[in-house]
Amino acid sequence: MKTIKKIQARRLLAQANEAEIQKKPQIANHIRRALDKQELRDNDKHYVYAKVDFKDDVQRLLWSAAFRVADFYDFTLHADEVQDIIERTAEEYIKELRVQAGNTHGVGAYEPKVPGEESDDVIIEIDEE
Repeated sequence: MKTIKKIQARRLLAQANEAEIQKKPQIANHIRRALDKQELRDNDKHYVYAKVDFKDDVQRLLWSAAFRVADFYDFTLHADEVQDIIERTAEEYIKELRVQAGNTHGVGAYEPKVPGEESDDVIIEIDEE
């Protein structure tokens, strides 16, 4: 199962609390319910999450939403057509959230390094004498 950083979960919980204060219970409830289903990882834990897996996860969640729609309206899904809709929707959804957050380069923070790519981890050493 994919995870989110503990600090991300704390930030989201703070937003849920703020939404509650602002009398926006729908936002607060959605955040809390989504957080309940998340596994958390330590903030400094090494983590790799390839873009192909990321896109697959988003599409899988949209398939679940498609099942809800089909069941609610009592109709049969046409898988090929639904897959086309889901691919377009996932791409637009990802782009919209990414751009709204200020990520213009489109590179995921946890994507595996490509051959020859060097790590840009900064380590600061302090010599106290």
